[in-house]
Amino acid sequence: MKTVHKLLFLASLVAWACSSPPQAPNTSITIAGKLINPEASTINVSLDGDLAKDSLDSDGNFILRFDYHETESFMLQSGDLRFSLYLSPGDSIYIMGDAKEFGETFQAEGSKSLENSYL
Repeated sequence: MKTVHKLLFLASLVAWACSSPPQAPNTSITIAGKLINPEASTINVSLDGDLAKDSLDSDGNFILRFDYHETESFMLQSGDLRFSLYLSPGDSIYIMGDAKEFGETFQAEGSKSLENSYL
């Protein structure tokens, strides 16, 4: 009987030792996109302060990557253009639109694209 208990204990110990450690939550957020007719050469994302900033390339493309631990409405700004995106940790979204008529031309694909198109 003692041998059975020892074997069960040993098997439990081996199973526990082989189990993988818990993964850290993904807090990375990626916003990529293209602005047509931009007024400025940069774009930044902020909440209470700047979280990420990128230069627009000659075609208006950009990528913003930052870490944040909660779902929020983040503010994006490029020149006089300002708009909000509702995103959560782990989200990745691609946006595009004409900076001169952004409200009418805004398009989104990826995480929370339906929510952001509605907002």
